Amino acid sequence: MSVRATGWGIEPVPERLRVLSGVDLGLLWGNLGVSLLVVVAGAILVPALSLPSALVAIAVGCLAGNLMLAVAGAIGAQARVPAMVLMRAPLGERGSYLPTAVNVVQCIGWTVFELLVIATAAAALSDEVLGFEARWAWTLAFGGAALGLGLLGPIGVVRTIVRRVAVWVVPIAVAYLAWWALTGGGLDDAWDRPGDGGLSTWQGIDVVVGVTVSWIPLAADYTRFARTERGAFWGTGIGYFVPDALLLALGAVVLLTREVADASSLPAAVAAGGLVALLALLALTVAETDEAFANAYSGAVSLQNLFPKAPLAPLVVLTTSLGTAGALALELYRRHPEIPRTLILASAYAGWAGSLSAAEVERRLAFALAAADRLPGGFEPTSMPGLFSERMPPDAVAALEAIMSEIRPGATRSMAHALADADLRDALPSIRAPTLLIVGDADERSPVSVSEDLQRRIPGSQLVVLPGLGHECALEDPERFNQEVLEFLHSQLPRGSFD
Repeated sequence: MSVRATGWGIEPVPERLRVLSGVDLGLLWGNLGVSLLVVVAGAILVPALSLPSALVAIAVGCLAGNLMLAVAGAIGAQARVPAMVLMRAPLGERGSYLPTAVNVVQCIGWTVFELLVIATAAAALSDEVLGFEARWAWTLAFGGAALGLGLLGPIGVVRTIVRRVAVWVVPIAVAYLAWWALTGGGLDDAWDRPGDGGLSTWQGIDVVVGVTVSWIPLAADYTRFARTERGAFWGTGIGYFVPDALLLALGAVVLLTREVADASSLPAAVAAGGLVALLALLALTVAETDEAFANAYSGAVSLQNLFPKAPLAPLVVLTTSLGTAGALALELYRRHPEIPRTLILASAYAGWAGSLSAAEVERRLAFALAAADRLPGGFEPTSMPGLFSERMPPDAVAALEAIMSEIRPGATRSMAHALADADLRDALPSIRAPTLLIVGDADERSPVSVSEDLQRRIPGSQLVVLPGLGHECALEDPERFNQEVLEFLHSQLPRGSFD
């Protein structure tokens, strides 16, 4: 099967390329489900939930989420076109462009994130074995591997990689990690330990569903090559369900039994588990590459909905390169935070815990969690005092309301807890880039006093207070906001360097 054939464009897939059986798709989705991110997502559920409650949330959430994913897979097999091309039926060709553009951005963003996760795990491995991390080198290496998979296309990946290698190596690695997690001691104590609170079982279910349904906008990109709709339904649903449920549960158990401080510490904890654990982590790290491939490939296929005459291979190179460049840029900033030439903070905090009183943090957290119960839909931005002033244009109010009403409940709860816990005051004195702070004097979310405190802590920073504007000052008076930003940039950078 040639690269060109396996990289079929946006036209309906011909019968000669409908070659993936239900088993093939099960193996493909099973491999996509084996992800360090899924393990981390499971760890997020505890200790807020007890282990029994977390397992209930995982079971129910996986059943619901994978049923929806299976239906999306079957629709892709029936239509034989990519997911974003399917949007043409209800929205028309031009109407499909907006969700397509959003999906492209999402896919590139997930490619960046996946490569960061892979590079972090690979760095933990190399640091444990060889004494160095070299995240940038791992980012380049796995970005190249993702590009190679993208040029193979779904059929080539299944036949060359999944059938011959991943089907044997990945299950062994997962089985060992499950054994490692369950035999570490403390499982009985973890089972009996009550949850710390802050997350209900239903909210945990929502988190689990969100992990799974994030693949729905991409499902048809792969199941369009299915032989039958039934094979696509069962292969997608069961293939993703098994590793999804297993790794989510594994993440919760590891966090409670292996003395891991938080979800982000999981790769390093596994790397410290001995030689076999290192090999298992290596297998999972390599297997994670197909996640980066899938996001970059689907980003390229989605771009073809916007540019139908563009060949797929250059678009795969483009999306994978952008994802790799984004991951490298973030790694560069992590290593050299002095490189950014300017920093602009609008209506900013040092985290809620770093800028607000404990009572105010509790009030905002309770408000955000209650608002999450009304999502998606049913949230009114005007219920947040000081979010914007009377000068906010009506069309901007409507756009903001539409955006906020579409946020998923689980994401809102995670964001609220992260903001409530964040205290970045210790990091502020280390900022060396020229910094502009902008705040509206009618901002009740991040009052002027908060920006004044930031100005005192950030060396050499400047503060501009915009009269009559609220928290969304950039939307309320974009002309004045942009004027202040441009004046600041002109004062710090050579003319023409940002025009």
